Amino acid sequence: CGSLAQPNDPPSRESIDYTDPVPNWAEFWAKERLGFQLSQCRSEALVQKMGSELMGKLDELFDPKVVGVITPSLLHGDLWSGNHAVCSTGVPCIYDPAAYYGHSEADFGIARMFGGLSSEFYDAYYQVIPRQAGSEERALLYELHHHLNHMNMFGGMYKGGAVELRRNSAW
Repeated sequence: CGSLAQPNDPPSRESIDYTDPVPNWAEFWAKERLGFQLSQCRSEALVQKMGSELMGKLDELFDPKVVGVITPSLLHGDLWSGNHAVCSTGVPCIYDPAAYYGHSEADFGIARMFGGLSSEFYDAYYQVIPRQAGSEERALLYELHHHLNHMNMFGGMYKGGAVELRRNSAW
């Protein structure tokens, strides 16, 4: 997302050993999203402490007994209110994607970071893909990824948002 190229293939781009792929979304997200962002800000002691604590709770947040099997969905990757509209014909459209396959809830992170989407959007979405237990906590987790990504791209002004998310979450 943005100028910070993130690994999108299990295993990471640095490791072309395809005999050891990341077997599921939770492990991919831990290693290639949260883990990667944390690796880019090693000098931030508070963020590192928070990240280390959070890594130990990911199994609980992605527990298959709660979430079920996470089937990859095609994601926009940068879905927020500035990247969607309704065309003059009344057809909804999205633009400026950073598309990848992942958990269907993952797009909600960037949307939340920049004010969320309309209740009509969420109502329609959950008619197609029903809300899963724990989705609110995972949305905060996905939002945290974007705060860290923006902190790594644009600087410390996004650190406060990341720390605040951690303080206000159950994780």
